[in-house]
Amino acid sequence: MSDGTIAGGRGHLGDRLTRLRRLADVTQEGLAQRSGVSVDVIRKLEQHRKHSARLPTLHKLATGLGVEVTGLLGDPPALSNVEAASPALVAVRRAIVPSPLAVTPEPNGAEPLSLDLVKAEIAEGWTLYHAAEFGRLTQALPGIIEDARLAVTVGWGEQRSRAHAALGKALQLGGHLAIRLGKTDLALSSLERALLAAGSAEDPLLAAMVSNSVAWTYQRQNRLSDAQQFAVHAADGVERDSPRTASEVRVWGGLLISATTSAGRAGDYEQASDMFNVAEDAAGRLATLPPPVNAKLVSVFNRSAVRIERVRLAVQHGTLCT
Repeated sequence: MSDGTIAGGRGHLGDRLTRLRRLADVTQEGLAQRSGVSVDVIRKLEQHRKHSARLPTLHKLATGLGVEVTGLLGDPPALSNVEAASPALVAVRRAIVPSPLAVTPEPNGAEPLSLDLVKAEIAEGWTLYHAAEFGRLTQALPGIIEDARLAVTVGWGEQRSRAHAALGKALQLGGHLAIRLGKTDLALSSLERALLAAGSAEDPLLAAMVSNSVAWTYQRQNRLSDAQQFAVHAADGVERDSPRTASEVRVWGGLLISATTSAGRAGDYEQASDMFNVAEDAAGRLATLPPPVNAKLVSVFNRSAVRIERVRLAVQHGTLCT
């Protein structure tokens, strides 16, 4: 919105605020104290006398409730105008799952394909995704994946390994977009191909990060035991050599949180509590390690994230050891 306020998705923002506040068993005054948002603003939202709030206000309210901002807004909206047979979605499907008879295009011009340019395209694609610009990303994604596949085709040696890593990230992005479009089976197809690319990539953590995306997809399909098993298996792979760097700890911790979330949603609160405790201990180790070179490329994992997820599950399910 032009004035920087956000009204949220379906339903009224105030109704979601009321529901989450009551689930958290906190009064309007208590939420005001926790969040730093005035009780007057909270009352106006809940009474529908105020229909929107600025993003910093939403972040404060979410922190006070122990939930993510998306808990107040609902999940980022999918593309409601993308039909099953729309040209945009067909192009995404073809990019993710090309026909066996499809021919890889030849590079244009005399200059070799720039892998740095491909990586920049992928980074921009992830920026669009995190900004919920799903329409623009749907248009751009086929070209991004095509360029990454071409980079693999023309690359050799170390360059080819780097190209496989780029293709893995592009297909991981395709999986995340497919989830937001409500196409979880397409998401799994994209992520399976991302795992194959990661197996030939230079980044030893890429497969584990893609595995976390697979676990998230299983969660969206309510395949909670599959999600937990997949996340634990991938975490064990990272832990086999004992995580030493901040990147390794963050990827391992992200997988553990994913497994914990699945256990909690499945009703196994005792196991979830045990895993939360392990995750919080691991998060504490991050303060003693040099930060990752590029933190945007690894899982978001820290002590605050662990605690927020613990409280979020408690709020959503009404019971969880805190």
